[in-house]
Amino acid sequence: MRLINRKTTPSQQSPICNGGRRLRPASILAGAVGIILITAALIKTMDMRLFVEQMKAYHIISKPILLILGAWILIFTEFILGTALLVSYRPKITITIVASLFLIFIGVNVWAWITQVTEDCGCFGTWLVRTPAEAFIEDLVLLAALVPAWFSCNPLQTKKIGIKKAFVAVAMMVGLILPVVVSGLPDTWIDKPRLNVIETEIEHLQISGINDLTLAHGDYLIVLMLTDCVHCRDAVPFLCDLADQPGFPRLFALSPNDEIERKSFIETYQPSYPIGQIELHAFLRLLGDGDVPRVLFLRDGRLMHIWDEEIPDANDIVQVL
Repeated sequence: MRLINRKTTPSQQSPICNGGRRLRPASILAGAVGIILITAALIKTMDMRLFVEQMKAYHIISKPILLILGAWILIFTEFILGTALLVSYRPKITITIVASLFLIFIGVNVWAWITQVTEDCGCFGTWLVRTPAEAFIEDLVLLAALVPAWFSCNPLQTKKIGIKKAFVAVAMMVGLILPVVVSGLPDTWIDKPRLNVIETEIEHLQISGINDLTLAHGDYLIVLMLTDCVHCRDAVPFLCDLADQPGFPRLFALSPNDEIERKSFIETYQPSYPIGQIELHAFLRLLGDGDVPRVLFLRDGRLMHIWDEEIPDANDIVQVL
């Protein structure tokens, strides 16, 4: 009786680790996660100013230089890890690092979910707006998708490693250079709170939803707000008090949120002041490195005072007047 040796050949091992031609569900899942990471990095790169602002909304990092570095490093990391997953470069190590990254994402989203500091996770810019709760669930699903891929890996994989390394090297270069090529130098990702910058922006503002505004003449209190901002919601009663004060400057709010979101906000919180819409880029330039709600006191087109994250009371306004 002859014994047949059925020793496993390299081509029969896990394709995600050994470059086999036959794809398995585990390798497909890992590749899909890689594509998602690359896509997220590309979308963030399209508008670094917006991404930095979305990071700032979490109230975890506040210093401008750290926000810029954090945004750049995250995009750089997503490009590298996404490409490494897609081409199956050092899969055991790559999957472990990606899983650790998702655990960080999950922790941040849980914190944002509990504290309600923001309702937009910022993972895909304005292309796909998701709450921290939704992002938390999606990150759990992506993390689970990596589990079978990790267990099917052979850490001694060596096939086509040179080509895979080249792909990862290209991803490193893209992650470093593309944000600057698309969105400009890092110092433009957060505007400085220069008075002349804000005044110039106000001079060219295009506001929809509010009629009879002539900002070049008269006194105005302009509130920069977001409809999904908890602090902006809490500020409504105090802003209403200011708006109803006789003899005070006319008060109105400006937001980049669309008409549906603004109407929903107005129906829910009943502000006694109008809320107009401006372009997102104009909003971010007015906001600079401040935070919402930001109150600007404007007199004849000149910026006289700024309050960040605090609503001035009647005495504060009197002193400024």
